[in-house]
Amino acid sequence: MGIQETEPMNVEDFNEWRANYNKWSYAEHQEFYSRVYAEYPGQKRFDADSVCKFLELATEREVPQRVIEMGGWNGELCSEIRIDPYQTITAWINFEICKEAREDYHYSPNYICAQQDAFIWDNILTLPPANVFISSHSIEHITTEDLILLVQKIDDHGIKWCYVQSPLHETERPNWHDYLGTHILQASWREVDAIFALAGFSMHSPTSQIRWYYR
Repeated sequence: MGIQETEPMNVEDFNEWRANYNKWSYAEHQEFYSRVYAEYPGQKRFDADSVCKFLELATEREVPQRVIEMGGWNGELCSEIRIDPYQTITAWINFEICKEAREDYHYSPNYICAQQDAFIWDNILTLPPANVFISSHSIEHITTEDLILLVQKIDDHGIKWCYVQSPLHETERPNWHDYLGTHILQASWREVDAIFALAGFSMHSPTSQIRWYYR
């Protein structure tokens, strides 16, 4: 018997994922991301220079840094940070849903890929000690309701510095229908800023795709 080939993923697959986002279990989401990884293993969506500058600013006020990253895929961002991790970053913990990306990771000192069986914002998941949160092109992959839960958890956890990068519009909500990817967030930057502001965060030098939040 020959190897059975699967059909390439198309917009209908991703529309179905969006339609089932709130219905599927964590395990079902993991299975879908395994399919994504099989076709799109490269997910380099970050600005390492911007993250370095953000961490340098945070380091001026607080050392050492313990980082929680959401959706860091295979740890490539951490591997490109040019700050000496032994002096400033004592731990970089990546919470990534895709099992294959977690296993095929880029080595960095003090990098850890969390072994999780729930979303990072779920109450059943306990976060490790941290004072920095990094999300580079990952909030657009969750709903506004889950973003609110995420920021509430960040707030409760006492995190002081948040780096967020996302392809959002300043005031207009995006329409991801027929988008070839797992984008679903129905919020503008103005709405995201308001969610962080409710948790006591201020902004530092915002750009069209990047926010630095602090408190």
